[in-house]
Amino acid sequence: MSMNSTLALPTLTPLRRWKLRLLAPAALLSVAALALVYRPWSDKSVSIQGTFQSITPTDLEVKIIKDGELQAIEYTDIKSAVEGLSQIIELVKEGTTVKKGDKLIVLDSSNLVQRKEDLDLTLAKADSALNIAKEMQSIQELQNDANKEAIEVAIELAKLDLEEYKEGTYQQSLENAETALKMAQIDLKTKEEDYSQSETLFTKGFVTASDVKKAEIDVTKSHNDVAKAKTALHILKVYTNRMEMAKLTSTLAQANQRKARILRENLALLSQRLADVAEKDSTLRELRKRATHLQEQIDACTIRAPEDGLVIYASTIDRWGLGPIQEGAQVRERQWLLRLPDVRTMKAVLRIPEAMVAKLDIEKKQRATVKITGHPRTVGATLTKVSVLADSSQRWWNPDLKEYPVELTLDETPPGLKPGIGCQAEIFIQRYEQILTVPLASIYTVGPDSYVFTRSGQSVNHRKITIGASNETAAQVTDGLFESDDVLLLQAGQGRSLLEKAHIRTEPTSRPSREAPPRRDPRPTNSPSASAH
Repeated sequence: MSMNSTLALPTLTPLRRWKLRLLAPAALLSVAALALVYRPWSDKSVSIQGTFQSITPTDLEVKIIKDGELQAIEYTDIKSAVEGLSQIIELVKEGTTVKKGDKLIVLDSSNLVQRKEDLDLTLAKADSALNIAKEMQSIQELQNDANKEAIEVAIELAKLDLEEYKEGTYQQSLENAETALKMAQIDLKTKEEDYSQSETLFTKGFVTASDVKKAEIDVTKSHNDVAKAKTALHILKVYTNRMEMAKLTSTLAQANQRKARILRENLALLSQRLADVAEKDSTLRELRKRATHLQEQIDACTIRAPEDGLVIYASTIDRWGLGPIQEGAQVRERQWLLRLPDVRTMKAVLRIPEAMVAKLDIEKKQRATVKITGHPRTVGATLTKVSVLADSSQRWWNPDLKEYPVELTLDETPPGLKPGIGCQAEIFIQRYEQILTVPLASIYTVGPDSYVFTRSGQSVNHRKITIGASNETAAQVTDGLFESDDVLLLQAGQGRSLLEKAHIRTEPTSRPSREAPPRRDPRPTNSPSASAH
């Protein structure tokens, strides 16, 4: 419990103030004379008027209170996928809640459609050219097969001719020639025997001289026949056989050479056809690829919602962008157009001063409460993210300000909320039970030292204290105060005045000396109460 009391001093009328001004010099001389004897400033006690609060053990809830705004945890950014520049001809109204598949933006696709139609004609011609090239390839393959089959038949016939001559015709001719020679020789022998017998018979008078002469002529003819048969056999063996063998062998060799030439010609001609088909096919595939790409570009001119969400224009979020998102505006490829935040799950985003960031710990899953502007009920939340780097967006306005973005995930998201709605969050850091605390309004800080003023009868004494944990209204006192002490709630400038009256040197707390350690302010920077300096 706290006990408040007020000490009242009498007020002065204007007449009494004038009389006091006349008496002031004499009074000052009297006070100075008494001061030399009694030295009252050596006492800590100073008469004072104000409100006191009794110090008793109480619970202290350490928390950080900061204003922020709501943002969606998940969102989808919509960008233009159309190459070059394109014009917006249809645009969904900002703030519209859309479903997956709903139309968001329509870009002008007339030029793309014209290009696609021209390309389709070229594509049809390329497809026809490819079909013709494939037919020519098939014809060439059939012609190659026919040429190959013909030359293989010719080679086989040449082989058969050579084999027929060697195994048949030549052997038969050789046997006939040898038989003719033998027959001629037998006939010669017979004729010679007849001639000899004719001579014997002529001597005996059985035949005439003409018979002998005829027998002699027959012998001569037989000799000629034998000579002819020998010559024919010699010609057959030495010349005719060699000529026929050479001719037939040459025919076979030429057929083999023609086969090799035909196979190479077939391969070359087929390669030409294949190359032509490959070229036509490559051209067709490239044209089809271009046609597919053009169709994708035409389809990309109609942008639909990939997920459910709330429509927010990029120009609303990024005011330093390329220009407003509106019908008739020119947009470029990959330009950010819309954002679709999922308002079903939201988070509170705060910017916490650098001095307070050390108190935050994501691992502890510190809890918080969030009061949303315009919403009657407070929503619970959990600390889920503390930025590694300070937000530098305000560095041009306040270079010394360092604030770290902090995210609190709401336990539940009330319906009807939109990103950017203001909120105030309280992050609970730690709870101390039954400790001595003093109001922040009772503390006056000088450099590294903190003072409070306690009641002593009708006066107050300054008391140097050691401060521990603190929140937005009170601070823990670890040394310098006792239970049931009454501390003065300071008014503006009162703390400085009291310390000066007690002859304690004061200096501006905002400009501490270089020798003194940095002053630790126990109160959060966003506290509505502050010490008087």
